[in-house]
Amino acid sequence: MIATDNEYLQEASNTLFDLNADFSVRERCRNREEYYNVLRTFESEIDLMKEELAQSKNELIQSKNELVLSKNELAQKDLEIQKLQAELARMRSGQNA
Repeated sequence: MIATDNEYLQEASNTLFDLNADFSVRERCRNREEYYNVLRTFESEIDLMKEELAQSKNELIQSKNELVLSKNELAQKDLEIQKLQAELARMRSGQNA
C-alpha cells in the first residue's frame, strides 16, 4: 500500500483509524446511555402505574366496605320496618276487636 511506504501517510492513516475507533466507541456509549435513559423512564412509568393501581385497589376495597355497611344498615331498617308493621297490625287488630 501507499501508506506503508510513506511515513506521513501511515501516521495519517493511523490517526484516522484512531479517530474512527473513538467515534465508534463514543457512538456506542451514547446509544447505551440513551438505552438506560429510556429504560429508567419505563421503570418510572411502571412504578407510577403500580402506585395508581394500589390506590385504585384501596379505593375499591373502601367502596366495598361502605357498600357492606350500607347493606347492613338497610337490613336493620328493613327489620325495624317489619317490627313496626307487625306492631301496627296488632294495634289495628286490637282496635277492631
